[in-house]
Amino acid sequence: MATKSVRGVDVYLHDATLTSIELVWDTRTCAIHLSLAGADFGRHVSLVWHGVTHFSVSAEHTWGQSASVNEARSLPGNVDEIEMQSGDILRIQAEALTLRERFANASSRE
Repeated sequence: MATKSVRGVDVYLHDATLTSIELVWDTRTCAIHLSLAGADFGRHVSLVWHGVTHFSVSAEHTWGQSASVNEARSLPGNVDEIEMQSGDILRIQAEALTLRERFANASSRE
């Protein structure tokens, strides 16, 4: 079962579709934009990390191509990982994480 909480942000990410990733260098923010699945189908959210000190993403598709989230987890040292169903990992180290609701046609930088 996928984790429902990433560093205190309560959102169920399993099967969510990753629509885009945004890294704003001058403000040290990283946003991952998602369309949720399951009971939250149709809900669009952004996970926004503030005070980013490290960001990495693989795109090797070792389990096959997929834009869906498998699970999310928090690690020691303010590190969060989003594991994709493709087997790829998004890893963000940052001071804080917030959840932002989005509208389907909204700009990512609202």
